[in-house]
Amino acid sequence: MDSLSDLPLATLVAAALEEARHGTSDAPPLHLLELHRRATDDVLDLALRSTASTDPDERDLGISILRELGPADAARRRPFSDRVVPRLLALLHATSDPATERSLLQALAFNGARESLEEFLRRVDHPDDGVRVTVAFQLPGLTDPDRPSAAVLDALEHLTHDADADVRFYALYALVAEDGFGVDPARALRAARHLVDDPDGVVRDLARAHSAERIATPLGPLALRLTCGGVPLGVPSASSVLPSGARTARWDDVGGLTIDVLVVPYSYDSVLLEHPRCTCWGIEWRLHARIDTGTIRVHAQLSDGMEGVRGGGWHLAATLFADPDHALAVGGPAHDAFDDELVAGLQAPSWRGSFSGQTPPSYGAEANLRGLGWLLPGLRAGESAATHVAVAWTRLGPEKADDATECAVDITRASLRRDAGVEAPGAASHESTSAS
Repeated sequence: MDSLSDLPLATLVAAALEEARHGTSDAPPLHLLELHRRATDDVLDLALRSTASTDPDERDLGISILRELGPADAARRRPFSDRVVPRLLALLHATSDPATERSLLQALAFNGARESLEEFLRRVDHPDDGVRVTVAFQLPGLTDPDRPSAAVLDALEHLTHDADADVRFYALYALVAEDGFGVDPARALRAARHLVDDPDGVVRDLARAHSAERIATPLGPLALRLTCGGVPLGVPSASSVLPSGARTARWDDVGGLTIDVLVVPYSYDSVLLEHPRCTCWGIEWRLHARIDTGTIRVHAQLSDGMEGVRGGGWHLAATLFADPDHALAVGGPAHDAFDDELVAGLQAPSWRGSFSGQTPPSYGAEANLRGLGWLLPGLRAGESAATHVAVAWTRLGPEKADDATECAVDITRASLRRDAGVEAPGAASHESTSAS
């Protein structure tokens, strides 16, 4: 690369043009990359002039130079974005060529041009598939990621219904999997469940991976997933919201299981332990086997990039997360909790001997630094079982929180149902082998 840095600008541009005309898509455009590094007024002026050329290759090269001229800052703006963006917008208004539109939209997005958002939004139904792919891919970068605009979220959800599989994939990815993109969990869930039977395998796999419940937390959404014999939940056959704020969902057949889910908001604090008030959610899964089933996997995970530390103790498996302003815990039953429930007759008889002290496959809680996971044995026809997970957080930071969040997730399924208002105090425990 040192030799490229010594080339005169005219020579470098000529080589970049030759590279664009005759290079292969697999080879990196080394001369164009060198022009990007030379974020000077001379390179800017040359690129601006090139965009007015009657030679389409020269015009495209000018747009390519402007796309990434100089390093981007945290807002994706580049050293000359204030001068580049108006030129790109003028070109976009003047063209009707879809390939040029794609290049210009990409260049605007790479310059952090949030002022161009309306140009993207008005192209969500563009007749060219490639333009719509570009729109779906770039839209998340044109709004505040922590508080995306309603227009962007509406456009992305609209694009998940697109006829083109790539458009559907990028729009869905933005809604359910884009790191740091603040999408309301209910919207993300709706988008994923709409595509669980998509004809495209890649779209279908992404949708099914995100088709279970999601809980919004200050450290990102906690995604909740369950599969039976590798079959994911998909779209529930029924759902409701209870007066307590809890919500329910039911799946009639997931790999042979009928599944009832209860999602419950609750709170925790302790004057005795000097624990601050925590915001908490608990999720109970009740499982009833219609036929003999395959193994059951449950996961409760934060986004990629999050990494916690192992916590927990007697009856409790937990993973603990913290940043300077938050403490958060994800918790659920440990191996010994399943053993004790089996002794008490609260789990499927066929599960006896499946947990503590077993050689692989070892059933129960699985190590997962993004949250928690459980591998559970399959059920025999007619058997029922249950499990749960909880998440709790405080915004006071790890020092003031101490072990409050860990205590907050050390709960029972009976207490979750009481908090949900679906079982009066003193009624028979829900933790039985009969599914509702």
